[in-house]
Amino acid sequence: MVDPRHGAPHLRIAIWQPGLPLIGFLNAASPDLFAHLVQAFRFGLNKTGDVEGQNATIEYRWAENKYDRLLALAAKRQRGKGGTGGCDQY
Repeated sequence: MVDPRHGAPHLRIAIWQPGLPLIGFLNAASPDLFAHLVQAFRFGLNKTGDVEGQNATIEYRWAENKYDRLLALAAKRQRGKGGTGGCDQY
């Protein structure tokens, strides 16, 4: 599925469920450039028996090449805010 906002494969928005591992993915670029790597990452997780949304949650954060956003994105996750996962951009 293509996310019309980014032209990249859809990065599902998942609500973190207590008890499931939460994997944080923070990147300085935009999702368009890393869609193939996100797909490969998901494939690797699936091979180990981990399925996004079933037994693991992945929270994606993209700085959209605005490097000054990186610290704020990481701090927001560290404080436990915005735990909705998905394709968050701030």
